[in-house]
Amino acid sequence: MEFFSPPDLTQDQSPSSLITTLIDYCKNEFTTNDCPYCSQRNANACTKYCLDCCKSCMDAIHYPNKPQQSIRRDYHCEKLLDYYILKYSCKYSSEIQYALDQIDLQCYPHFQIVSLGCGGVPDLMAIEEKSGNKPISYYGFDCEIFWRKIHDRVVNYFSGKYNIHFDRETELAQALCSCNESFLELPSANVIVMGYLLSNLKRSTPDETIDCLCSGIAELLFSRKKENSPSLFIFNDVFYDDKGRFWFSKLQNSLRSYISLGKDNGNPFVKTDKCFHFEKSFRLTSDLVKAPIQLHNTSSNLYSNLIDDLSPCFGCAIKCTSFQWIYELK
Repeated sequence: MEFFSPPDLTQDQSPSSLITTLIDYCKNEFTTNDCPYCSQRNANACTKYCLDCCKSCMDAIHYPNKPQQSIRRDYHCEKLLDYYILKYSCKYSSEIQYALDQIDLQCYPHFQIVSLGCGGVPDLMAIEEKSGNKPISYYGFDCEIFWRKIHDRVVNYFSGKYNIHFDRETELAQALCSCNESFLELPSANVIVMGYLLSNLKRSTPDETIDCLCSGIAELLFSRKKENSPSLFIFNDVFYDDKGRFWFSKLQNSLRSYISLGKDNGNPFVKTDKCFHFEKSFRLTSDLVKAPIQLHNTSSNLYSNLIDDLSPCFGCAIKCTSFQWIYELK
């Protein structure tokens, strides 16, 4: 596990929120610093695949089945991740906030979060907005080492207030396998977030690895449950093909089958089991997810002021478009 002391960055930290702090920082980094990979063309991961355009690289990663001039499949570039923060943070954080609005957060005395595929921490941005100043601890997994610069900034932002850790070394399937020592080292959690991870993993991850990951999430949710708090699992992602839908169904089955159903009143331990989406054209059926699928009242981005400033230069993702599963234990 990797733990580190971040650099002292307090002098230019925004006092308002995590999302504005990261956006201000990444905007400055993106606009004032040249990308060393694009400008120098060194022998590195970008040399072969980079199109000298962050949007084109991002499209190649997110839409691999579309005709591209690049075959890029990874985020191994600090400049590209600055762009990622600027383009997607407002959308992804808004989506998590809509999910949190479906939960009675007053029942949570604190928020102990494990984030699977944490990336640019939009879940932490959202929970900061909704926490009501309750204590927060955060344990984020992401195997992309180039997130470190931004993760340093997050740790510094919460320094002296909240306990924030990132692990960019341990593969998720390894960390969540209960037979491994790494699983025993995981902290207790009452909030587990899986944001845009499954759609990324399914591109190149063997089926048995995703199967192990699904089982590990179920065990983490139930075995590390806090006695004085409900436990919450939020799945937030998109599905472009049948494979993604199939693995989501496997994930649901893993969580739902972990404990036995009550004979008369359903599962006595389950407080919330709901699915939501933002688009009327959404194609997933209630039969597949085995729960009613509700349409959010709006798909509006909750950061319109930031979007207005960023969109002309960075083409921000504006509307919320994800599918969500909210699973909560009493």
